[in-house]
Amino acid sequence: MSDRVLVIDDELGVRRTLRRALEEEGFSVETAGSGRKGIRCAEEERPHVAVVDLKLGDTSGLEVLRDLKRLQPSMVTIMISAYGEVQDVVQAMKIGADDYVQKPYDLDEMVRCVRQTLRASRMREEYRSAGWRAPDAVGLDQILGRTEPIEAVRATIRKIVRSGAQTVLVQGDTGTGKELVARALHYESDRAAFPFVKLNCSAIPDSLFESELFGHERGTFTDAQETRKGLAEIADGGTLFLDEIGDCGFANQAKLLTFIEERRFRRLGGREDLAVDVRIVAATNKDLDAASESGEFRKDLLHRLKVIGIMLPSLREREGDIAYLAARFVEEFGERADKAEMSLSDEAIECLESYGWPGNVRELRNAMERIVLLEDCQLILPDHLSQKIRGSSTLSRVRGLMSRTGLALAEVEREHIFRVLEETDGNRTRASEILGITRQTLINKLKMYGHPSGTVSEKDSNVAIDEA
Repeated sequence: MSDRVLVIDDELGVRRTLRRALEEEGFSVETAGSGRKGIRCAEEERPHVAVVDLKLGDTSGLEVLRDLKRLQPSMVTIMISAYGEVQDVVQAMKIGADDYVQKPYDLDEMVRCVRQTLRASRMREEYRSAGWRAPDAVGLDQILGRTEPIEAVRATIRKIVRSGAQTVLVQGDTGTGKELVARALHYESDRAAFPFVKLNCSAIPDSLFESELFGHERGTFTDAQETRKGLAEIADGGTLFLDEIGDCGFANQAKLLTFIEERRFRRLGGREDLAVDVRIVAATNKDLDAASESGEFRKDLLHRLKVIGIMLPSLREREGDIAYLAARFVEEFGERADKAEMSLSDEAIECLESYGWPGNVRELRNAMERIVLLEDCQLILPDHLSQKIRGSSTLSRVRGLMSRTGLALAEVEREHIFRVLEETDGNRTRASEILGITRQTLINKLKMYGHPSGTVSEKDSNVAIDEA
């Protein structure tokens, strides 16, 4: 049984030509010359797709769209708009229109839009009813952390998903999780049932970029023995992730800009423009503002990409997450390696939190994986960490001082406490904050080490040498 299409347009010539074109493609078509007739026809015929002009003689296409959605929420709706009706198109999409085509349009374009939109709608419903989720699906639950900077990132992702934004730029240092964010944007949205396709711009030679992204027709060049879809076409309905966008060659940036603006392209050697519905997420660890000022990156492309952006914090900005993430990674790899009993000692955590993590979360994850795989222990100690990580810690520096001076740990602690107290002009509250201990613990240590302020009574401490 053929799919039913309802065309609602007050121009007789439009109705006739659209009906003929759609019927030639196998659709069963009904037409209506007014909004009221269109609604009555929809009630009787229950079409799968309705093509509605925004400007009708008797009513607004937006009102017709509302009535159609109330009548049959699952109906696919495509709006026909004229140039300058941008606000009406935006409103139509908010009401629930699935797509729109702008006048003047090509009949082949309209037929293709009807077919693709209907297919996309059915796939969404099929996957949604089946509770489908891709094996490599990554949602917000995989963006780990408890600190404010990473909570802000998750909040931004939620806003972008709700907004339906079509282009997003994700920036951040190497290893901060840019691909995780791109996947979360995809799998938390209504595009989750469609492909997530990744193109690494730094891994594709400039000469092959256009073919990889847009595909090619058979015979376009020597090795093109068959027509091949590009990644943009494969991603139709889903998300196209352009990783390392900062490494895209300047000549290809112009082609990319045109594609982002129009969501249309032509295969190499092809004569037909193809339209796709994709969300484009671009990512980079480069300073694109500086690159655009130096002429290495097109300013117009940067402005198009940066309409909505996410800046990922480095791990140094998430200090409170280091111990949490390390423990999660140890647990994850421990379960895989049948070493579920492994855990981190306080001394190992101190070393981890003292290190700068230039490779960010990826470096921390790799470090924990190496330890779990190579070490046969239940408690991870500083000696199990790499020399680079151990050497950066306060504990390591203290041990180094003990080794060089021959002092005992207690003597090193005594000298350190006395020096901090001197630098704070005897303010015990400030000194305890710097030392990371409570004020009472500091007083007890001062008494133990025989410092004069340790014998000052609480009654006199505010006058003698302590805080004002």
